[in-house]
Amino acid sequence: MTGRRLLKVSIAGSLLVVAVAARLYALDRKSLWFDEGVSLEMARLPLDAFLSMSWARELNMLPYYAALRAWIALGEGETELRLLSVVFSVAAVAATFVLGRRLFGWWAGSVAAAVLALHAFDIRYAQEARAYSLAILLCVVSALLLVGWVERPSSWRAVAWAGVNVLALYAHFFCALVVVAQLLSLVALGWRALRSSHRELGVAAGIMALGALPIALFLKHESSGLDWVDPVTGQRVLAVLESLAGRSASLLACFAATFALVGALTVRLPPAERWKRVLVLAWALVPIACAVVVSFWKPVLMDRFVVMSVPAWALAVGVALAPHLERPSWRALPATAALAVVLGLELSAAREVYSEPFEDWRTPARQVMEAFRPGDVILFDSPWCEIPFDVYARPLARHASAVRRPPGSPLVRDYRDGLRAVAGARRVWLVTSRLTTEHAREIRSALGPDVVPEGWEASRLGGIIILRYDL
Repeated sequence: MTGRRLLKVSIAGSLLVVAVAARLYALDRKSLWFDEGVSLEMARLPLDAFLSMSWARELNMLPYYAALRAWIALGEGETELRLLSVVFSVAAVAATFVLGRRLFGWWAGSVAAAVLALHAFDIRYAQEARAYSLAILLCVVSALLLVGWVERPSSWRAVAWAGVNVLALYAHFFCALVVVAQLLSLVALGWRALRSSHRELGVAAGIMALGALPIALFLKHESSGLDWVDPVTGQRVLAVLESLAGRSASLLACFAATFALVGALTVRLPPAERWKRVLVLAWALVPIACAVVVSFWKPVLMDRFVVMSVPAWALAVGVALAPHLERPSWRALPATAALAVVLGLELSAAREVYSEPFEDWRTPARQVMEAFRPGDVILFDSPWCEIPFDVYARPLARHASAVRRPPGSPLVRDYRDGLRAVAGARRVWLVTSRLTTEHAREIRSALGPDVVPEGWEASRLGGIIILRYDL
């Protein structure tokens, strides 16, 4: 192995080490939260109940839930549950390196991998027991397969690309926006290139349409899943863009300049080279543009729903800086300085991600269990909140009744089932993250006057609200 090749291998290996370290750091600092509790419960369900619940309510993220069912054999603590997402995220960094190298050369792949390895928004969802890191990985793999098909068209490559896209759709429905971006990018190849491969493209489109049909049927009977998303505003769009840039206004300015530079240099390139850059730009910008447009009809714009675009933002930096980094050392200084600025800003944003406040179910569970008496009952405005609460309450329960619940999984239980269990109770504890929900108001009305125990304000309990009722 030559010295130059050894250096490249060492740099690539170092990037993976950085990606692993950035995602393992403080992995268990935050407690499991509401959505992660859903993931855990889906993984615990018996197979028949898992399949039934998937079709009834949780078809989105199905491949992740299936993988987590096997993964929880390692344990159900914060670290064990989130480690699966870390694995997917590190794999996505490696795949982004491969994609960047294949499209634009070794330097572009290395820069893209470095930017993604330290990207605060990517780290945020690499440390969550949800499907976002898997969705990101599948989108990068899909792009790799699409590049392979464009360079060497064949039926099996088209089928492989379509198959991964279908899997990505089930990992997260909003991966459909990345598929739209990929299809739009193909226009840059020109009509002649598309006409010569129209059969393979037609087969791929057919596979994706058939694969998405169950999703369409699911959405027809489960159309209220995003009713909680706020209407789109200019401020909201800016906030989503800042998240995609790495949760920093300064980084957003850097990425905006990057996109402008890449776009300006793309115009005069031959179709094959132009398409590569159009693919990156479309992947980076089309999903959020589509989400904004759709949100004028039905609000769907959330930063985590378009997190699958983050690898493209990293690739854009690689495209912009790689030609300059390949020059003799003194000519590469401006590009090296620019990369150092971006990575420095990312490190600063990542530190905030590790320490940002979030739902804390450890403290409420501990305080309720310490104050719990025989005959008390614990209620939740949403039965799904039982899952993260019980993760921390069960090991502390001094009385069997402390964690007694109505039969059935919280995923299918109605909050009224808890109200029926109040009969004969001496005290009731209501645990909720919001008092403004219809369920919370109904429960409070049924129970009468409430008491907030001294020192139990929501600000001290990670945003969780606990009320006590003396019956």
